[in-house]
Amino acid sequence: MGYAHAKGVLDFLKPYLAVGNTFGNFYVIAPENAKGHETSIDPIYRLDVSNFESVFQYGSNFTTDNSGNPIEGYCRRDGVAPQVGINGLNQRFSVFIPSNSKYKWMRDFVNAHLINNYTWIFTSR
Repeated sequence: MGYAHAKGVLDFLKPYLAVGNTFGNFYVIAPENAKGHETSIDPIYRLDVSNFESVFQYGSNFTTDNSGNPIEGYCRRDGVAPQVGINGLNQRFSVFIPSNSKYKWMRDFVNAHLINNYTWIFTSR
């Protein structure tokens, strides 16, 4: 529940920022339930990206093709915290675990969630 806690703290702190200031960069790694309830229009579930210099979501590929079928099989995704796109973040700011053979071991039910497996986000490709 790291994303939910971070979002809650940032929502609380926002009124204390000077006008025109932002929080800086927000790196969200393997968030669970980043969308909130599908039918809710409550703004609490939306991330206001204007509060940050940039926001990126890292994790499993949760996207679907034009027919609604998953791009990546469920066995290759984080099963600890099933991921969806962050509510309010454009999908182009989602960075998925690389699909090349170097990272194949990480793309599974458990390893896709463990924070110590995300050092790849700090290296150039």
